[in-house]
Amino acid sequence: QRLMWPWQKRPASHPKPSSGMRIGKWDVEERVLGEGGYGKVTRAYDRTASPPVMAACKWIDTRRMRRSAIEREVHINRKLRHKNVAAVLDYHFVEPTAFVFFEFCTGGELFERVISAGKIAEAEARTYISQLCQGLAHCHARGVPHRDIK
Repeated sequence: QRLMWPWQKRPASHPKPSSGMRIGKWDVEERVLGEGGYGKVTRAYDRTASPPVMAACKWIDTRRMRRSAIEREVHINRKLRHKNVAAVLDYHFVEPTAFVFFEFCTGGELFERVISAGKIAEAEARTYISQLCQGLAHCHARGVPHRDIK
């Protein structure tokens, strides 16, 4: 099985029934996939799309990050359309939380993959580094420094 990294996108196949809440057009699950400095990430589904779209929903505490900063990050990300950059699909504010919906990427972080494996083959590493460089080059060509490389 080929591993999927955050810069590789995978469409939803068969969304599971919602077990969370509705934010705009999104059914947001409550099971946490990951956590970071500003919040957590869960899975969400846009069931109005055909076929349904699966997304990563980043929950950001607006008491820890200003609304204007979140809106600026969304605006900047929307300039970026590249196969190796996870795009923002939508966002909503339900105080005190901002919900930012990104393309869903599977496979975890490259760092975790290397640590758990102990090492990776040179050819595999070359593929990942090439994808990473292509995504970064796209960002930099548009004047966007990337601060969250996974």
